[in-house]
Amino acid sequence: DVETVKLLKAKEGGENIQISLASRILDRTLRTIHVTSNSLNVNCLKDIAGIRASLDVLSTYLGDDFTDNVRRFKALPKCLEAAKHLCSNSSRSVIQSFLLKQLVRYDPNGIDAVKERCKREEFKWIMPPQSEEQTKSPDTFIIHHQNYHTVREALGKAILTSNVDDLNIVIENLQAQPSVRSCYVLLALFREVTTSFSHPNGEDDGIPTRILGKLSRYIEGIQYLPNELKGLAGNFLTNFENANGQLLQLSSRQSSNDRRLIELLVHFLVVMKCLPHRLLQPLMNLAFNPALMMNAFIPTMPHDDGPEVMRAIENASGMLITYRQPKWYECPNGHRYVVTE
Repeated sequence: DVETVKLLKAKEGGENIQISLASRILDRTLRTIHVTSNSLNVNCLKDIAGIRASLDVLSTYLGDDFTDNVRRFKALPKCLEAAKHLCSNSSRSVIQSFLLKQLVRYDPNGIDAVKERCKREEFKWIMPPQSEEQTKSPDTFIIHHQNYHTVREALGKAILTSNVDDLNIVIENLQAQPSVRSCYVLLALFREVTTSFSHPNGEDDGIPTRILGKLSRYIEGIQYLPNELKGLAGNFLTNFENANGQLLQLSSRQSSNDRRLIELLVHFLVVMKCLPHRLLQPLMNLAFNPALMMNAFIPTMPHDDGPEVMRAIENASGMLITYRQPKWYECPNGHRYVVTE
């Protein structure tokens, strides 16, 4: 395509020419693109190449200096409007994702900075609807502070850019023990991947299968992650679709309270599995082996007066002339009682 080649060469020339060419290509593709076509042809490939080149150029003008760029380049508003119309069709969500990916790629402050910038009226259409739903739901895992936030942001960027190499670098550079890294990775997976299944049309507009496959292979390659936790991570990627039970499965039909309860359960599960501690053993037993706690004393639980009552009755019975050792019974509900003469 002659215009696309001109645009690629214009990157080394004047910026006015560059943005004007990008605007012209997007206008052309708006008229010629056929979203209902199931086969690729030369014209379709030409449109794809033009769109990619144009959005790549456009994304470099949508930074923090956007207001200044609008004043400097008269074609920029028209180019942005053409991109908006191109992405307005729900069947072209891949185009919207590509633009978002380029914005993240060129922003040194990462995906959070892009999300913040996309709150502007001119850019609201760039963020997919499921991202807005996730923003409305506060991240309860943020109590793990900066390291977790760093991993979550890197994972979000990896999902957008289809590049797990940067994610691996971020995790490897964390100043944390392997068990703590595992905790951050699992919580970030649940937050960035599993919660997407709870959004309306989550299965249709969610994370592409190709990216989920990349994440799955990456998780399998994490040496410090035990197999049990790899299985849990795999369930996070599939929303527990292949699990024995769907207790922790998220759905758009659930209430916010139900989803919050699942978040709490997941947080408890991940912390117990990744960060075992002697002081947490009673909680682990309650969750994973409650039978062990039948006769255990848990701090703050009410004092059991049963043994004292039993001794008092036995002492009182011993004062009788016709003394017989009292026999204690227990009803089906666990209440003890005694039958005396």
